[in-house]
Amino acid sequence: MENPYKRKKDPEASKQLILHIAAEIGATAGWHQVTFQAISDQTGLSKGGIIHHFRNKEELLEELVHQSLVELTEWTIEEKRASGNDIAPLPFFASLSKKQ
Repeated sequence: MENPYKRKKDPEASKQLILHIAAEIGATAGWHQVTFQAISDQTGLSKGGIIHHFRNKEELLEELVHQSLVELTEWTIEEKRASGNDIAPLPFFASLSKKQ
């Protein structure tokens, strides 16, 4: 029988929560204040759980930048399509959104 008190793990949700909190801390206090301890304090995840997703702060930053570029690219493509403009000049950016 499954333990009803056992927390169900959703690795992707944990990863997205870590990224969200890191971006929030970085935006409000500066990147120097983004630490695994600060993220742990705000998410309730252990530092080990955070390290499971991101080996270090640089890897975390790389993923934040990548996701931001993907979101910007997707928004740009949607806006260009909505305005009737050709998206052909955006092949590099279009490839980014497909690599997720």
